[in-house]
Amino acid sequence: MRTKTCVLGVALAAMSTMARAGVVAINFDPPSTGDLPASLTAMGNSPGSAVPAGSQLTNQYNTGATLDGVLFSSTVPYVAVVGATNPNGIGGVTAGGLLSYADPVIVTFVVPGTSTPGVTSNVSIQADATGIPGQFATVRAFDINDQLLSTQTLDDLGGEIWSFNLSGIHSIRFDFPTLSDGTLTTGSAFGAGTGIALDNLTFGTPTASAGPPVIGPPSSVPLPAMGSQGVLVLGLLAGAYVWRRRSHSAAVR
Repeated sequence: MRTKTCVLGVALAAMSTMARAGVVAINFDPPSTGDLPASLTAMGNSPGSAVPAGSQLTNQYNTGATLDGVLFSSTVPYVAVVGATNPNGIGGVTAGGLLSYADPVIVTFVVPGTSTPGVTSNVSIQADATGIPGQFATVRAFDINDQLLSTQTLDDLGGEIWSFNLSGIHSIRFDFPTLSDGTLTTGSAFGAGTGIALDNLTFGTPTASAGPPVIGPPSSVPLPAMGSQGVLVLGLLAGAYVWRRRSHSAAVR
């Protein structure tokens, strides 16, 4: 993960961080061939089985030497790293700690190396290579206030990619199975035999959200000093407004 910076004066120094930020790519594969943190190992692809502590992915891509600014959760505060795709992927987890492709996978962005909520303007994630055409899965993108930004529902053709390119993405949520319109439906228990493991997550380096403008009470906003001419103008405007109101009232009566 690298960021390019150039110094061309104060104007260019004021360019947005996102415009200069790099793209993070995570493949969940073992350290020998990929970027999986050394503290984690993939569990077997057995939906309904308990997820061992060593396969529970939460914030490991945002701690230590790996500061990518991304957190993972499901029905519980972690997802499972599974040896299911090329060779690894991730899957949801039930409230009881069992691997379940029928439970959501939630990816949340923070400012790298911190717990400060972050946003990005592009995200993509890929399904495993084994598709079952005619079944669907949905990914939704949310902003910093958990408001829905966009929804994508794709047919499970194998290797499909959900991709978003819009500003202010704070999190994405993967749901399976869904109907073609994104409505949740019921499939096999734990998604056994039909579930989709997720792989190859990419996103722009998260930055702090600017948030909506904060407008304080009138008393907190200093007004420019006005001389006697300014006071006179305000008085004339106020008088004209009152006259128009009275004239309008008289006409209505």
